Amino acid sequence: MPPQMRRHKNYRNMDKKLAVMVDLSRNSVMTTDALKRFIAILKQFHYNVLMLYIEDTYEIVGEEYFGYMRGRYTRQELKEIDDFCYAEGIEVIPCIQTLAHLNQIVRWYEDKNMFDVNDILLVGEEKTYTLIEKMIKTMRACFRTNRIHIGMDEAHLLGKGKYFDIHGYRKTEDIFAEHLKRVVSVCKENMFKPMIWSDMPFCMSNKQHFYYADTKNLKKEAIDLIPEDVELVYWDYSSEEKAHYDNMISGHQKFPCDFWTAGAAWTFAGIAPHNSWSLRAEKAFLDSMESYGVTKHIMTVWHDGGGECPELSVLPSLCFAGEYFFGNKEIEKIKKKFAKVTGIPFDEFLYLDLPDVIDVELNEMTNQNPSKYLLYNDCFLGLYDSTVPEGTAEKCEANAKKLEKHIDHKEYGYLFAWAKALCDLTAVKCDIGIRLRKAYKEKNIPSLEDCIQRMERIVVLTQNYYDKFKDVWFRSYKPFGFELQDARIGGVIHRVKHCIERTKQYIEGKIPCIEELDATQYDVFGGKEKFGKKIGAQWDYKRIITTGNTIF
Repeated sequence: MPPQMRRHKNYRNMDKKLAVMVDLSRNSVMTTDALKRFIAILKQFHYNVLMLYIEDTYEIVGEEYFGYMRGRYTRQELKEIDDFCYAEGIEVIPCIQTLAHLNQIVRWYEDKNMFDVNDILLVGEEKTYTLIEKMIKTMRACFRTNRIHIGMDEAHLLGKGKYFDIHGYRKTEDIFAEHLKRVVSVCKENMFKPMIWSDMPFCMSNKQHFYYADTKNLKKEAIDLIPEDVELVYWDYSSEEKAHYDNMISGHQKFPCDFWTAGAAWTFAGIAPHNSWSLRAEKAFLDSMESYGVTKHIMTVWHDGGGECPELSVLPSLCFAGEYFFGNKEIEKIKKKFAKVTGIPFDEFLYLDLPDVIDVELNEMTNQNPSKYLLYNDCFLGLYDSTVPEGTAEKCEANAKKLEKHIDHKEYGYLFAWAKALCDLTAVKCDIGIRLRKAYKEKNIPSLEDCIQRMERIVVLTQNYYDKFKDVWFRSYKPFGFELQDARIGGVIHRVKHCIERTKQYIEGKIPCIEELDATQYDVFGGKEKFGKKIGAQWDYKRIITTGNTIF
């Protein structure tokens, strides 16, 4: 074994692997210093593996546009991360993509005939494998580990685009197996043992073509497509029921290869974290793993929304998973450990969840994300007005009051200040569309003037939220990607100003009407005029602010 791949004497608990996978591809790329601070905290919760999810955010020599203007890591930065973790007894595993989820490079590589459809690489095209080989060789040059995660998830349209034009119809499983075999050979040449996400193999092995289907009758021919020397990674963040995970884990045991499990600390449903939901889902997952003797687990920290929610906000979830996985199952002992490490009581750190807790109690929270769609919901269009229950403003105010307690904390106060600013904003903005529409329909000028004052207050509070969020961002991330946040939050400010302007023009008789407020308003969940007033979830930014499809 090459010297650079030998295990450090401090690698702990090598019989049990507990990893945190940090999403460094969805708009926010952590600085090396921030990663070091993060892993130093997690080490105290028994994590012994760091997984870097880097779709295109790393430098490839000779591929100037790969990760261009995306905050990509240089080779030196990746080596620095690996060296730091090695000294701490932490294994670093690179997690790249070699089939799908490469939408960020399509704009640069579309003329090189490397894509089948959407973000899926064109299997069988030599230029595809030239790029993949460069990816894997780059990882070999930067990391000591003999493991590499090569992705291959959610490629459900595989073979349905340019591949079909060239080769005609072929079964998805045959195309997938052909590609996997070739990429695995590149991994072996570079002394890597690959792992892949398991959703594609599972979808190909059941009649429903659904990841979480009953696993009792998986198709043997699909199971046999996965080589013994490839590790599967079973990801699941969706249930509080142990039986759900039992079904999937027992299904994974039917494959000839070893596998990991992957849960989540929810940073990806909206702006605020979802620790309360993560804790319930993760406990069920961990209990199931113990029943089946699973010893390799990953806590993913995804940034699907573009890096709106910081990693440190889910420390309670990460602490719980680490302690529980390694045998500390008494919640009071876990809470005591957390308070010792962070200086803040476990239950009070959960206050960071509060921006999304407006119609339930904290311990009842699910994966709904009202703080996101209340922030972006348009004053005139009001697409999400139907989700706002009575008393929302008062609940937001009460949440902001709770968050005040720790805004002066030396290490984590800035997180509480950010969450409080969001609650302060949504307390005023949550029902502005409802107020505006009512006043306009009734031609109540004093009420419209009151709405103008409220919107002017919203501008101020949005700027305050922006300032707090910018502080959060630049404590952890590179500047690349913040241009999107500038556009999003800046767009809220300018749109509200525009609504103020037109409301004033209407009051002054300069325009005859406000067409958006004249339009019939329908329930966003398809209930037409039957507004259920139920809280929902919407992860797609553009679907919150417009019915069009031409905005990021």
